[in-house]
Amino acid sequence: MKILLRGLKLFVFLISLYFWFFYAYQTLDRSPEAQQVSGGGYLPDKYSFLILTAIVFVFNFRNILTRKLSLGGVLAKIIFIVLLLLGVMAYFAALK
Repeated sequence: MKILLRGLKLFVFLISLYFWFFYAYQTLDRSPEAQQVSGGGYLPDKYSFLILTAIVFVFNFRNILTRKLSLGGVLAKIIFIVLLLLGVMAYFAALK
């Protein structure tokens, strides 16, 4: 039963990542200014990385909020902090 629940949780996580990829692709900034800033590419929407951070937090909240210093817990905290900083930076860069 425990393996089935983990498999279901992994499946739901992968489905949510699929929907995030779809959202991120649909909301790319394709303006000429964005192409000029990025060197010819497109820029993500200001909410894309914040939504990804929320998805990672929902599926890893136990590892992120615990005080244990296991390898998985530290790695989850680092990934969460990096995504949060990237999301905040993208949000403020889009406001300019």
